[in-house]
Amino acid sequence: MKVEQIELIPIEIPIKRTHKISSFTLNRGIHVIVKIHSDDGIVGLGEAPLSMGPVFPEETYETSIFLIKRYLSPVILGKDPFDIERVIREMERAVEGNYTTKAAVDFALYDLMAKSVELPLYKLIGGLFYEKVPLSWSLAIGDPELDAKEAKEKVSEGFRIFKIKVGISEPSVDIERVRAIREAVGNGVDIRIDVNQGWKPDKAIKIIQKMERYELGFVEQPVPRWDINGMARIAKAIDTPIMADESLYTLHDAITLIEKEAADIFAIKLMKHGGIYNSKKICALAEAADISCYVGSNLETGVATAICVHFAVASSNVTYGCELFGPLLLTDDILKTPIEYREGYIGIPRKIFGLGVEINETKLKNYLIKGERVHKIGKLSVSGEI
Repeated sequence: MKVEQIELIPIEIPIKRTHKISSFTLNRGIHVIVKIHSDDGIVGLGEAPLSMGPVFPEETYETSIFLIKRYLSPVILGKDPFDIERVIREMERAVEGNYTTKAAVDFALYDLMAKSVELPLYKLIGGLFYEKVPLSWSLAIGDPELDAKEAKEKVSEGFRIFKIKVGISEPSVDIERVRAIREAVGNGVDIRIDVNQGWKPDKAIKIIQKMERYELGFVEQPVPRWDINGMARIAKAIDTPIMADESLYTLHDAITLIEKEAADIFAIKLMKHGGIYNSKKICALAEAADISCYVGSNLETGVATAICVHFAVASSNVTYGCELFGPLLLTDDILKTPIEYREGYIGIPRKIFGLGVEINETKLKNYLIKGERVHKIGKLSVSGEI
């Protein structure tokens, strides 16, 4: 089996409500859907979720398409997807960083491999460890009353984990939001906060200590990504576990965080690490250091959500659940059959090959970014619409 053609489809899907973090306000979903065709007629699916680009990640759909067309396709076309380590290394030599773009390729290659041997993807990356994964819902409106109302509604739907985006407002407002949400959901529900790099260490310690009375499950990325020493200070000063997100891209980042004792939990975002291949290494390194993992989200469509679920159910060290709620926040999805969410969990069917999802081609065409086109690279390349 050899890679014969690559298709890149940039799409835009509205979201149901504004999603605020400390450095960014999100009001739409931007994605590049990747299809990699093999010479034996199999198509692997991947996705680069770029809704928050070029802030997080430092990429956009335009740069993603350009890099794949100009620099990555020469090292992908003609390759056997099963030679994944070789392909990954050659992509790293061809392009520095740009992990979300590389992840989209990695995803599609793994989907090709699994489909070619007629197995679900999770069988290739560790096998089934979890039947289903607890799902966290993010509260990011920024208003105590509205956030509490949304949390209460989600509890009635079965959610038992909430992550509150803080660092958006004055500390007093964020503390009030945490209080209001705790009162709305009651005890027995896990409440976590995500600062998205919004505070300095001294400020973070004071605010977190005031919030700890509301039983926080963890604090995510309280300081800028480069301030590992500051995060280590916070970890030693508070009782709540600290989770690294923006500080964790590469294996080298993971080693630094471990050496500095700056994190108790790693946020594994497969796009942030360049795909499944690198994410499995980081997850294993975390396990060796007795650090738990959590599978985060970049507001994916059902394509990348399915990929992340396969990873989560096949990874024993994912003990803090996941945040794969992208298809629930988007106003629509591009799959023929939606991802299954039930009573605060996300699961995956077993009688499947590869990812186990199919794209609704009509929806894909309808959500094509205005003025854009389908980009095709390889010897089957033709011009035209989807």
